[in-house]
Amino acid sequence: MVHELIATLWGLFGQLQMRQHVDSNWDHRVKKVTVISDYAAHAPKVWALATDYGALAKIMKGYATFDVLPSGRTKTGQRMDVMVSLFGKLPQQPYFMEVLECDDEHMVLRSLERGAGVKNWQHTLTVTKTETGSRLTDEIEIDAAC
Repeated sequence: MVHELIATLWGLFGQLQMRQHVDSNWDHRVKKVTVISDYAAHAPKVWALATDYGALAKIMKGYATFDVLPSGRTKTGQRMDVMVSLFGKLPQQPYFMEVLECDDEHMVLRSLERGAGVKNWQHTLTVTKTETGSRLTDEIEIDAAC
């Protein structure tokens, strides 16, 4: 069951809901992407996998590869510079991530990311309990302006 969950976690592109808005403080467009996925698994288990770097490497296989990821789980205040290759085929590019909040009690992860063609990427991941298991919600605001 864990392998099935890892295999499907973030393999969610068919469920992508995109909304575009213009930020009144800037003269460029920001994309907001929300991905919602329901799992027949307990919320704490989904949360543990969603915040584990080892699981991230497996989940992203085929979409992106990283030169080095920290071991263990995300932690508030963590900062990292890695090299990422999109689809494992394109040349590696620098990528930065700062974990602004990793709240195990409320199952909320917020990060600020940039690199690999993205100027700024604000990411909020939440896991909530549902009647049939859990819901993972990814909300990403992407500023791709140069």
